Amino acid sequence: MDHRADKKSVKVMGRTLYRNETRYLGNSASYIEFIFKGTSASAQVVTLNEVQETGMQTCIAVIIDEGRRGMQRIALESGEKEIILFKSEKPETVKIRIQKLSESKYGIVGVRLIRTDGAIAPTPELERRIEFVGDSITCGYGVEGTLEGAFTTWEENPLKAYAVRSADYLLADYQLVARSGIGIISNWIEPSRHTPDIIDRMPALYEYTDLHGQRILEQKACSAGKTGVKNPIEKDEADFCPHLVVIHIGNNDASYIRNDSQRKMEFEREYAVFIKKVQKHHPGAALLCVLGLFGTELCDSVERCVKEAEGEVYFLQLEQQKREDGLGTGEHPGPLVQEKTAQKLTEKIRQIMKW
Repeated sequence: MDHRADKKSVKVMGRTLYRNETRYLGNSASYIEFIFKGTSASAQVVTLNEVQETGMQTCIAVIIDEGRRGMQRIALESGEKEIILFKSEKPETVKIRIQKLSESKYGIVGVRLIRTDGAIAPTPELERRIEFVGDSITCGYGVEGTLEGAFTTWEENPLKAYAVRSADYLLADYQLVARSGIGIISNWIEPSRHTPDIIDRMPALYEYTDLHGQRILEQKACSAGKTGVKNPIEKDEADFCPHLVVIHIGNNDASYIRNDSQRKMEFEREYAVFIKKVQKHHPGAALLCVLGLFGTELCDSVERCVKEAEGEVYFLQLEQQKREDGLGTGEHPGPLVQEKTAQKLTEKIRQIMKW
């Protein structure tokens, strides 16, 4: 039997693009999931990745029964491929998930067809829902790498990062809106640079289902000059209504602000605007703003914005990471740092949400 990755057949989690009956997974930790009864299941996928460097393949995971029956990690080159999802000598009932591990700027994976010898059905949605807005820490950048090593997508794993770990502890569905190096007034810049990087900062990126994925698809369709600006968040994706939005942004802004008082004031002004933007998208959600893992330089600024905001808006200062706890690629948090952060965040969420 052939099935499309539509919401009648699979659970869709995260901001995904659905084009020509193909479900494109781009954003970190976005996934499709379904219950299958039978002996064999496979997926026809197409991978689109503009980054041709060695070690920058698009990575996904195939997870059976939430990992109890195994997790297959796959690095995909650009092109079409059939992936074996499950195979058994006798009929079994299993939960199958195809989940994106690398972030959208390292390519997207389109699930064109799920082929099985039995029926499939979407797994049920959970009662709790959380959206995480963040940067490389949220994406799990380098979490499986080493401090001395160079980054590869094989070392990026959002499933070992604080956001997904916290959601799992809280038994909550989740979606991540995150990209490495992103900021509010400036993305990350080298110490030798003195002007901000203003390309695709979070306030702009947040408006789209998957800005990088949309650009890749437009380029594939030879639509020169169309860069996603006509494709804001689509109605299908707007159905995800979180009870809580966690905002973990500011780490990269600090590379530009450098304790300059004028730049700090600009950051506070734009951060406050971003809070209102998120509230407009999710008027019924509480907001939890967190910062501090990479340093405390902007914690006071974020806390001031939180105190001046209207509605249910909270602040949590994270404990600064310690080298002895183990750091990954580019001094990013390793698994232990991410786990400690998840535990502290989970405790705070339980407190404010009464979960």
